[in-house]
Amino acid sequence: RVPCHQRRSRLRATGRAASGERPRALMLLRQRSATLLFRRWSSSSSVATSGLRGWANSWRTEVTSWISMEKGGHATRQDRDMPTRDQNFDHEKWRLHKDPKRHIRHFVTWGYSAATQRILFPDLALIFSTSAALSAFNHFAEFPLYMPPEPIVLPSLALGLLVTFRTNTANARYMEARNLWGEIVNTSRDITRVALQWLPQSAEDAFGNAQAAKVCRMTKAFSITLKYHLTIDGG
Repeated sequence: RVPCHQRRSRLRATGRAASGERPRALMLLRQRSATLLFRRWSSSSSVATSGLRGWANSWRTEVTSWISMEKGGHATRQDRDMPTRDQNFDHEKWRLHKDPKRHIRHFVTWGYSAATQRILFPDLALIFSTSAALSAFNHFAEFPLYMPPEPIVLPSLALGLLVTFRTNTANARYMEARNLWGEIVNTSRDITRVALQWLPQSAEDAFGNAQAAKVCRMTKAFSITLKYHLTIDGG
């Protein structure tokens, strides 16, 4: 049997060894946790940096395409007296026109726009020079010149009517397109009905049946071709 004092000394030695290994284990655990956190932070920062670079590159590409579209949409004037040529809107340009970022595009490409080039000179130049001269005269003159507000308020009624007229015109164009498409559908049905009724001379007339089937296929092809011609699906 082991005496009590020896067992106590052994337990104390074991406790001291365990207490000495515990800080070491905690230190290793902290080092490993710090290493894992650093790796995760470095990977997330690299992903964020690559995402930011990709976002910047995409915006740079989009702005370049905007400027090239504005430059190529109208003829470049060699002289200020030459008239500008507006853009011909196709499906792609109409998609850009309805894009939520169109206001940013207009702000970036305003200097390349045909409308801007048209109104800068002589319209805006004349208005700016007249306003500057009148402001300078009113600043130094004893009796300044002014205009009553009525000439500015009265045209607002005409402008409101003009905006309403343009809105009604746009709605009328849409309804006209709907009516024309309905007429195409009805006419296609009439052509198909007449072809099936009059082209075959009898049920055994193979040539007449073939011609009637050909007319039906061509009528169907016309509707599909018109749809592709009027939408972006046709390019």
